[in-house]
Amino acid sequence: MKPPPPPRRPRRPQGVTPKPSEPEAPRPVEPAEKPVVRRVSATKRAKELPTVKPELLAPATPEEGLNVAALAEPEAPQKTPSENAPESEALASFEADTDALAELEETRKTGSERGLSAWPSRIKDSWHGWRQKRGAKNTALIGTSNELGLKIKERQRSQRRRIMWSLGGTLAGVLLLVLVVWLLYFSKVFGLQQVSAKLQPETKPEWSAQVVKIMETYRNQPVLSLDTDAMATEIDRLPFVANSKVTTQFPHTAIAEVEVRQPVALVPHEKQTLVVDKEGVILKYLEPKGLKLPVIQVEMGRESTGRSIRAGLKVLDGLPPEIRSEVRYLSVPSPTNVQLHLGNGALVKWGSPDDTDFKARVLKTLIQRHARVYDLTSPVAPVTSQQ
Repeated sequence: MKPPPPPRRPRRPQGVTPKPSEPEAPRPVEPAEKPVVRRVSATKRAKELPTVKPELLAPATPEEGLNVAALAEPEAPQKTPSENAPESEALASFEADTDALAELEETRKTGSERGLSAWPSRIKDSWHGWRQKRGAKNTALIGTSNELGLKIKERQRSQRRRIMWSLGGTLAGVLLLVLVVWLLYFSKVFGLQQVSAKLQPETKPEWSAQVVKIMETYRNQPVLSLDTDAMATEIDRLPFVANSKVTTQFPHTAIAEVEVRQPVALVPHEKQTLVVDKEGVILKYLEPKGLKLPVIQVEMGRESTGRSIRAGLKVLDGLPPEIRSEVRYLSVPSPTNVQLHLGNGALVKWGSPDDTDFKARVLKTLIQRHARVYDLTSPVAPVTSQQ
C-alpha cells in the first residue's frame, strides 16, 4: 500500500505568536513486531487505525509539528473579553487544526509502519501465490508432457510395427519372387515335354523324325529359358533344311517350323547330274532321275563357273511360274550372259541377272507375240525377231 503524503503545516492565526521551545531529541524507532500475514482491504484498515489523543502528540522536531504547550502561553497583553473573542475563536480553530494534524501524522506513521510491516507478508503471499500458480502450471505441463510422451511412444511403436510389417512383407515378396523365378526358369516343373516339327512343304516322314530327334535333346529344360536359337541352328545343319524357326508354348511344348530345300535346276558335271536349289546348294540326297527341271549348262573348271550357276538360278527364281515351266535349259557362257531356251524352240537373250523382275514383266508381254528370238538385254527397248 502506498504511504499517505506528508501533512501540510497549519496556518498560524493572526495575533498569536508561538513561544519557541527547545528541540527535543528524536525518539528511537522501536523495531516493528513480526507482522501477521493477513490481507486486509484499505477501507477496513483505515477503520482499524487507533485514534491518537492530542495530549499524546509530541513531534520530534519543530519541523514535524508545532508545540501545543507554547501555543497556550499568551504573549500579548491582557485584553477585554470582547477584545479576546476573535483571538479565542482563532485559537480554538488552531487547536482543532493542530489536533487534526497530529491525528493525521500519527495515522501516517502508523499506516507507514503497518505498510512496511505488511511488505514481508505481501512478498511471502505473492511468492506462495506464484509458486502455486507455477506448480499448477508445471502440473498442467507435466500432464501435457506425459500425454505427449505417451502419444510419441505409441507413434513410435506404431512406426516400428509398420516397419516390421513392411520388412516382413518385402522379405516374403522377395522369397516368393525367387521361388517363382526358380520354378519357371530353373526347375523341371515347367520343363519341355512335348515337341513337334512342321515341314514346308511336306516331304519324307524320316526328315521330320530327324528334326524331332534334335529337339528331344532339350527335354526337361524349362520352357521359358529354352534356347530356341541354338535348337534352330542345330536343325539348320540338316542337309534338307533351308530355314527353321522354333517357338515354345507354356508350359511344356516346343514347335519347329522347317522350310525344306526345293530343287530348281539340274547341273551336268562330268558324268553325273547334280540337283541344286535356288541358292546353288547341291542336294546330294536327291536322285536326278524322274525330276523334270530345267538344266543349267555352264563351262566347268573356270573361275566364273560358280557365279555363272548362281546367275542362272537367280533368273529362274525371278521368272513367273507359267514361263518357268516352259524353260527347257539355260546356257550361261558368263555371269552376264544368260540365255533361256523355251520348249517351243524360242530363244530369250536375258543378259545379266540384274532387273530380273522388270525383264520378267516385259517378257510376259512380248511372249504373246510369236517370235524366234526375244532380246531383253535392254529391257526398256526390247527386240523380237523371227531369226
